[in-house]
Amino acid sequence: MFSNISFYIYLLIAIIVGAFLLKKITSCLLKIVLFLVFVALAVWLYYAFSA
Repeated sequence: MFSNISFYIYLLIAIIVGAFLLKKITSCLLKIVLFLVFVALAVWLYYAFSA
C-alpha cells in the first residue's frame, strides 16, 4: 500500500526525468507531449501500486 508521499516521489522523478529530456529536445510541441506523458506515467504508477 503506497501513501501519498510515494505519489509525490513518483511525480518528482517523472518531472526530473522529463525536464532532463526536455533540455535535449528542441521541438516545443514535443516538449509539451513528453511532459504530459511523464505526468500521466506518475499518476498511473500511483494508482497501479495503491490498489
